[in-house]
Amino acid sequence: MQRVEEKSDNAFHARAETAWKTYLETPSTPGISETWGAFFAAIQRANTVLNRVGQTAFTQAEQTANLKGFLEGQA
Repeated sequence: MQRVEEKSDNAFHARAETAWKTYLETPSTPGISETWGAFFAAIQRANTVLNRVGQTAFTQAEQTANLKGFLEGQA
């Protein structure tokens, strides 16, 4: 369950968890470790792409289309 919008000005919540309302989250607050875990997993995947794209052999068509630059930019 993603709760990344709960503390923004884009959302209103009336949750029972006092930690969310009083900004006293800890790593054990429900949703914190799952949300940050998902963020860091995405960062790890991007870093893997960036580390490996330089060692990848691209076809001539992929080089012409600048696939390497595209992948680096997306990562």
